[in-house]
Amino acid sequence: MSTLNAAMVYDDILLQTTSLQIVFIIFYIIVFLLGISGNLLVVYVVLRKKAMQSTTNINIANLATSDIMMGLFAIPFTPLTFFMESWIFGEFLCALLPMTMCILVYVSTLSCTVIAVLRYFAIVYPLKPKIGRCTCFVIVVFIWTLSTAISWPLGYFRKTIIVNDTVICRKTWPNEQSRQSFTFTNMILQYLIPCSIIIYCYVQISLALDRRSKSRVVRNSTDSEREQREIQRKRRTNKMMIYVVTIFVVCWMPLNLFHIISDFHQTYSPYYSLIFFIAHLVAMSSTIYNPFIYAFMSEKFKTEFKDLLRCQQFCE
Repeated sequence: MSTLNAAMVYDDILLQTTSLQIVFIIFYIIVFLLGISGNLLVVYVVLRKKAMQSTTNINIANLATSDIMMGLFAIPFTPLTFFMESWIFGEFLCALLPMTMCILVYVSTLSCTVIAVLRYFAIVYPLKPKIGRCTCFVIVVFIWTLSTAISWPLGYFRKTIIVNDTVICRKTWPNEQSRQSFTFTNMILQYLIPCSIIIYCYVQISLALDRRSKSRVVRNSTDSEREQREIQRKRRTNKMMIYVVTIFVVCWMPLNLFHIISDFHQTYSPYYSLIFFIAHLVAMSSTIYNPFIYAFMSEKFKTEFKDLLRCQQFCE
């Protein structure tokens, strides 16, 4: 997903401008440090206490895990390979890294979709049995398995080749139609279908909470006040997850549009790499926002983060 599709060319504006390269490297380092540290904190907080291991939080931890791996795989290798103007990591990593990027994006979108669907059934149909932690972990394994199965063509059709005495890693699809079909299908499976499901679920959840809130106000009892507080808590969680999904879609949309346009209209421009890296950096920045959203919008995460920081200060 995140490696360049075309061979390196020497009139590229980004290759010729050292100051631009330095700016990109600085931004990549910032995103790497914030993304890794923030998401490690989220995973640790969820694993630390059983009380934090709700179905939503388990999937949030899975989402954070994919962001950590995104930071480890995508952020260093993509700019490093470009600025070195050759592929030095061998045939195996040439196939593995693009496939891994695709897997991680699927894990993120499917995790967001699962969270929305589970919350939909828990809130819209509250009398139905809720799934347990074991079932939730099975779902996490299924997400990774399905993501790998869908993404394998990116690894299978990725090879190292020599162009002008330079080793590059590029896609070797059997024909243009198969390459374009995979790109188009990816867009549908990664974004259009999950986003449609997520939007439907959160709209129905909002409507259900509004109906429940109005019915509790009419009753006007002590129990009703407690239920109102619970409804407000669910609304905050709902809003939090909507922000998470919105930021993910907004950040990754430019890179996906870039891939679609470049796959269907293969015309080279000196600004090709500059546009790619802007879109890629925006996509990678999606790894840094979620921990801040949890800290500001989830009372449980906020409390756990504060406790962890207080413990760290005390230990020092």
